Amino acid sequence: MLKFYRHSYPQQHLSILLLAIILWLPSLLTQTPLIYGDATSPLFNLFINIFDFSPLLTKLIALIILIFSAFLFNSVVVANRLLTKYKSLTSLCFVYMMSCMPELTTAYPFLFACPFIIMIMHVLFLVYQIDRPESYMMCVGYLTAIASMFYFPSIFLILWILVSFFIMQHYKLRFLLTPIMGMLSVYIIVFGITFLFGDFDKMLNSYLSFFQNFELDLNLSYVNKLFLIFFGALFIISFTMSLTNKTSDRANNVKKKIGIIVVLTLFSCFFLFISDSSIYNSLIFMIFSLFYAMFFSEIKKTAMANIIIVISILSILFLNYSILF
Repeated sequence: MLKFYRHSYPQQHLSILLLAIILWLPSLLTQTPLIYGDATSPLFNLFINIFDFSPLLTKLIALIILIFSAFLFNSVVVANRLLTKYKSLTSLCFVYMMSCMPELTTAYPFLFACPFIIMIMHVLFLVYQIDRPESYMMCVGYLTAIASMFYFPSIFLILWILVSFFIMQHYKLRFLLTPIMGMLSVYIIVFGITFLFGDFDKMLNSYLSFFQNFELDLNLSYVNKLFLIFFGALFIISFTMSLTNKTSDRANNVKKKIGIIVVLTLFSCFFLFISDSSIYNSLIFMIFSLFYAMFFSEIKKTAMANIIIVISILSILFLNYSILF
């Protein structure tokens, strides 16, 4: 199986597409209520309000976004040389990790923010590679604001961006302020439009309520906790092996990019404890998929990697299809 994903040809893309459909099929076949965001997720709410006449169509669009995000994430990882041996392995791991529980096979705010978070990652990597990065720094601010309008906790990623600037040795105050100004400019426009044409008081109260009632709590079912422990243990092994294997052979710029992802890993753990529905704060599963792919690509015994991948996919299939019975 692992050798099949050494390349990135149509047959690999087709297999990943089929896997995504198979993982999402139980959700597509069952009638489940749509997930609605509050006023802090205006773009996600706009999408739900447009397509709420058809939950099936809503799920199909969410599935398309998942597949698009998988290929986008894979291209970012390969383009930045985080993975060199297996050109489509990251997208495989992304699809099955972002569908690892039945609750994730539907439309929810983070899934719609995911492409923008991946683009933030890519633009951050570009910031490190050019001499005059101001326009890219402003761009990550714009992307953060857009992501937060689908999934509001994305607003905290501005802290990840600032820490990443320090990793890339961009210490100047104007560099640190640039993404903040970019993010605030988008919010000023949105607030202005809402003030003129929408319910500004409701939106403002929602944002204030989010911070006033902010608390950390891991709200997962017993089965989901078991799966999280299983994938978390595999992640710890993958994370350790990825950072220790052939570290000396990596170029300095790749090491800094891995450092940026390590910081994002810490934020993903923080996100998992936000709000009442922890399972929908699935940034951590996106990070899991990257380190799994890095681990599988470096493991010497490919048979062991194949066994782990097969067991993971079969376990996810069992859990996802259990909702049909």
